[in-house]
Amino acid sequence: METLNEIHALTKDLSILYVEDSEFVRIPTMHLLTQLFKEIHVATDGQEGLEIYRNSKSPIDLVLTDIQTPRMTGLQMAREIKQLNDQQHILIFSGYNSPENYAEAIEIGVEGFILKPMEREKFLKVITKAARAIKNQKFQENYQLEIEKLLSERTIELDKLLGTDEITGLPNKTRLYFELGKCDSCSLVLVNIDNFDHINSTYGFEIGDKVLFGVARYLEKLIPEGSTLYRLPSDEMAFLIPGGDRQKVEEFAALILKGISHHRVAVDDIEMHITCTIGISFGDGRQMLTDAHIAMKEIREIGKNRYCVFDSSRSTLQSLQKNNIEWFRKIRKALENELVVPFFQPIVNNQTGRIEKYECLARIIENDRIITPNYFIDPARLVGMLPDITRMMISRSFASFAGRSEEFSVNITEYDLKDGYLIDFIRVQLEKHRIAPDRVVLEILENISAQGSEDALKQLTTLKEMGLKLALDDFGSEKSNFHRLQELNVDFIKIDGAFIKNLGRNDNCYKITKTIKSMAESLEAKVIAEFVCDEEVFNKVKELGIEFSQGYYFGAPREKIE
Repeated sequence: METLNEIHALTKDLSILYVEDSEFVRIPTMHLLTQLFKEIHVATDGQEGLEIYRNSKSPIDLVLTDIQTPRMTGLQMAREIKQLNDQQHILIFSGYNSPENYAEAIEIGVEGFILKPMEREKFLKVITKAARAIKNQKFQENYQLEIEKLLSERTIELDKLLGTDEITGLPNKTRLYFELGKCDSCSLVLVNIDNFDHINSTYGFEIGDKVLFGVARYLEKLIPEGSTLYRLPSDEMAFLIPGGDRQKVEEFAALILKGISHHRVAVDDIEMHITCTIGISFGDGRQMLTDAHIAMKEIREIGKNRYCVFDSSRSTLQSLQKNNIEWFRKIRKALENELVVPFFQPIVNNQTGRIEKYECLARIIENDRIITPNYFIDPARLVGMLPDITRMMISRSFASFAGRSEEFSVNITEYDLKDGYLIDFIRVQLEKHRIAPDRVVLEILENISAQGSEDALKQLTTLKEMGLKLALDDFGSEKSNFHRLQELNVDFIKIDGAFIKNLGRNDNCYKITKTIKSMAESLEAKVIAEFVCDEEVFNKVKELGIEFSQGYYFGAPREKIE
């Protein structure tokens, strides 16, 4: 990801029209845009944006608009602008997305989407991509003017230069796109060099470029008759092969894998062993490149140094993408309608047998259906909505325990800490609901304890200093980190349920649990056993001196506090 200065180098001479009716969204976005663009035009609805566009004395390079705006929607404005200038670059920045909106935006010619709430890195990545496209377009437009002035004998040479990769000398992605547009029945073999990021980071980009050059020279020796080898961005190259003989193409892919794995790329005094992964697609048009990338990603889930043929009927990635879009819509609707609710599971003091605490667990209520997190947490994470869910859970959990005496715990994730809102937000909720901080336990999820940044640890320390308690969830799983456990100074350790539920049947689980309990005592942390499912397990937990138990033996998560 480029730095802000590197991005500014791309955008500093560009102008942007920003259309957003929400001042809450507009102000922080403007703060970021003013650091990038030379000139910024701001409108609060589509009608005003269109008028600014029409009356601007100088061309506007980029339009960034929300979908839902007063008077005229962002999509209606985009359609009007495209009629004035069909080459205009337009981005959609909105939280109100649907397949219908996507379809209409694509039909209009919108080039990209940025989802709300804004994630700075993703926002800058889309802006950078658009700025590069604008720069390339301006370069090509200026170049076209120059080409028209040059002598006719130099036209072919310059056209070739625009479509040639500088490092390898191969035709580039622009040329591939052009040829795919003319292709009736073709095969595309997409070759991705494995671990190329590691080569760049270990040896430097100069060595990386030499490796690309060496791989290109080797692959050139394998080009089938009538086919062309292209260099794509980063670490990819592609063969465009006339015809669609699947058997021959798969044999060719196997030949590449075998040949390149035995080939050594010599760079200066370094001899490198290279492997690659291959995605294959058949058909016509530019969709072939997308299909080949999908095949590539699917095979990488299994392993590297192999190939995969795209098959729409069994594409798990396509199914996953459709599923994520559907869940994004459901999560957005649940947040807007406050349908994300806490369910409360009791935590029992093993000595007294009394319920002393509750864990607040997120659920979505959809038409009398209770949806558990294993359905919506991953899609929410992918679109940056986990902090929205956490905020709603904190707010509603605090409201539920106002006026009560029990402790209660709420789960937080690394994304909440990255957003940096927790300290101020929790402080407001404590005051609003008159809750003593020592009644609140924050359960750390994901990989905060193992890989959390120094800033995340500072936030957790501040929350501890405010009087809140910390619990380390699922301890004993693969993400546990003993060094970070000491740094965090947690109040509770929740032992991973995989060990607890097997206490009565597995000696290793018993020994591991006993070890964790002993370690917790040395850290002056209390232990909570999760997944206590029956009396036998509960007796084992008490036998080990564990202080608290949680599980279906005492109660399932319920919408109301017992």
